[in-house]
Amino acid sequence: MNDFTIAISGVQLENGAETTSGIVARTFFRAGARVVRFGDYLSTIYGGKAGTTVYLVRAADKDITCPGDEQWDTLICLQLGREKGILPVSATNYLNRMKLGGIVVYDTTKSGEARHELCEELHLQLLGISALDIVGKTYPGEDTQKTNLMRNGVLVGAAFAALGFDTKLERHRTALEETFGKKKLSVVEKNMILARKGIEAYTASSHAEARTARPPLFATEPKAKRLLLRGNDAIFLAPQFLGKPVFYAGYPITPASDVLLRNEEFNRPPHGITMQMEDEIAALGSVIGAACGGALAYTATSGPGFDLMGEMIGHASVLEIPVVIFDIQRAGPSTGMPTKTEQSDLSCALNIGHGEFPRIILAPGDVEEHFYETARAFYLAWKYRMPVIVLSSLEVAEGYQTPNYFDYAKLEPYRNFFTNLRLPPQEEKFYPFAITDSGISPHTIPGNPGTTFVLNGTEHWIDGRVSTNRERRITMMDKRMRKLATCLREDTRGPVCYGNEEAAIALMGWGNTKGALLEAQERLTASGLETKVLHYIDILPFPRVRTKRLIQNIKKAFIVEGNKEGQFAEYLAGVMGRMGVACSEDRFVEINRYDGAPIEPRIIVNRMKEVMRRVH
Repeated sequence: MNDFTIAISGVQLENGAETTSGIVARTFFRAGARVVRFGDYLSTIYGGKAGTTVYLVRAADKDITCPGDEQWDTLICLQLGREKGILPVSATNYLNRMKLGGIVVYDTTKSGEARHELCEELHLQLLGISALDIVGKTYPGEDTQKTNLMRNGVLVGAAFAALGFDTKLERHRTALEETFGKKKLSVVEKNMILARKGIEAYTASSHAEARTARPPLFATEPKAKRLLLRGNDAIFLAPQFLGKPVFYAGYPITPASDVLLRNEEFNRPPHGITMQMEDEIAALGSVIGAACGGALAYTATSGPGFDLMGEMIGHASVLEIPVVIFDIQRAGPSTGMPTKTEQSDLSCALNIGHGEFPRIILAPGDVEEHFYETARAFYLAWKYRMPVIVLSSLEVAEGYQTPNYFDYAKLEPYRNFFTNLRLPPQEEKFYPFAITDSGISPHTIPGNPGTTFVLNGTEHWIDGRVSTNRERRITMMDKRMRKLATCLREDTRGPVCYGNEEAAIALMGWGNTKGALLEAQERLTASGLETKVLHYIDILPFPRVRTKRLIQNIKKAFIVEGNKEGQFAEYLAGVMGRMGVACSEDRFVEINRYDGAPIEPRIIVNRMKEVMRRVH
C-alpha cells in the first residue's frame, strides 16, 4: 500500500510554494492517487526572512480525506539558502516533522552542502541540487524574480527521481498544462526542461548510487473518475444544479473568500447574481431580501463575520425566510489565527442571536459531503422556512481532496422539490405565518397575485401584522419551534456509524474530524481493537434517539474535536442527560486539539491506547 506525504516549503509569497504544491498534487492525482493538499501558512501577508510556509501533498492508493500525521516522507525546500553549510530556515523549521530516513531536497548553489543536527538524529537524506546554477545555464538572461521561481521545477524533478516517481514526466506535463493553461505553453515547456535537468542532476549524484530500489509510486491509471477539488469549490457548485436562480452576497474573509471569488467569476446573470457587500451584516441582509424574492440565497463567512450576523440570523428566522449561511471555521477568538483551522464555533452556532428561534445546523466532513450537504441545506431552508447554518473548516474548505465524480442523481429529490414548489392559488386568502401542525406555513414571494402580506422583524400574528398579545405570542413561538420537531421526524439524519454498531468502544466526532476518525479506526482494527465511528453531520435538530441506542451500552467513547472546551461533548452530555443517558467523564473521554493544526490519526490512536491500558 502506498501512502506518501511530500511537503513543499518556502518564504511566504516569495518562493511559489502554493503553486508548486498544486502542480505536485495534480501530478499525483493524474497518476491515479487519492490526494489531500493542505496549506500551513502565515496569517501575515509577507513572511520576511523567518516567515515560512509549508504545503502538504499526501497521496495514497486508498481513500483519504485528511492530511494524516505530521510525519512526512519528503521535504522540498524552495527557499535559496545563502549561508555556507547551513540549511535555509524554511527547511530547519520543519525538520522535526520528518519521518526517519526521509528526504530533504534543497538548493546548494549559494550554501553548498549543508548539515543539521536533526538531520543526523532522524537519519535524513539531504539531497542538494544546484538548481539556481542549472536555471542560469539553461536560461541565461532571465530576470532574478523569474529565476527564483524557475528553480522550483528543477527541485521537483530531482525529488521525483529520488522517489522513482513519474521520471518520464508524462503526468507532470499534464499537471503543468492544467496549472498554466494553453496560453502559457512556453511556461509549461520551460518547467518540463527544468524538471528533466533536475532528474539528470539527481542521476549524476552520489545519491542515485546509494538509493535502494523501490517500485514506482502510483504507476497505474486511475480506477475511478475523480475530481481534484476544494470544499469551497463544492460549496459554490452545488446550488448551480438545483434549478433555481442563485444569489450570493459576501464580504471577503479568510478562509471563505474563495466562495465569493468563485461566485463573482461564474454566478452571473442570467443564471444568478453575486454581490460583494460592505460588511457581513449587509451581506446577510441582502441574502434575506433575495431569498424573500424567490432566489436560492446564501453567504459564507468565518468566525468574526459570523458573530456580526447574529441579529440578522434571528431576523431571518422570525420572518421565516430560507437562507443558508456557511461559517468556515478558523481559530479564534477575535481575529485569532485567520489561516489556522479549528472547530470552535459550534457553541456560537447553537446559541447565536438573542431570544429564542429555530435554526438548522449541519457539519459536512469532507469535500464530497460539502457538495451534497450544501444542496441539502437549501432544501431544508426552503422546506422549513428558516436559516440553515453549515459549519465547515479551513482544513476542508481550502484543502484539496479527490472525491469521485459527483452523482447528480442524488440531487434529484432537491431539484424536484424546487420544481414542484407551488405558490398559493390567487383566490385563497393568504397568511404568511398560518398556524399548522408541522409549524410550516405556506410560502410565497412578493408580487404573487392575490397574496398581499406583511413581513417585519417584530412579533406578529398570522397575517404578519405586529402583535404583542400574550396568547398570540405563545402560539407563534410554539408554531416556529414545531418546525424543529418536524425536521427531526422527517429529515434529520445520523449519526453515520462506521463499523459494527454493537462495538463496545466508540470514536465520536463531527464535521472535519471524519477523515482522522476513520484512519484511526483502521489502525486500531489492525492492532486488534474493534471500534465504531459515529460521525455527525446533523447537529441541530440532534438525532438523539439513534444516538441513545448507539451509545447507551458502550464501555468507552472517545469524543474528538478541534477545540479546547469540548463543545460537542458538552452539547452531547446535555441532550443525552435529558434522555436519561449519563455521559460521565470516566466513560466519555475527550480528545481535543486547538493549536490551529488538523486532528492527526496518531493522536487519537495514542490517546485511546493510553486510556485503555489504564482501564485494563
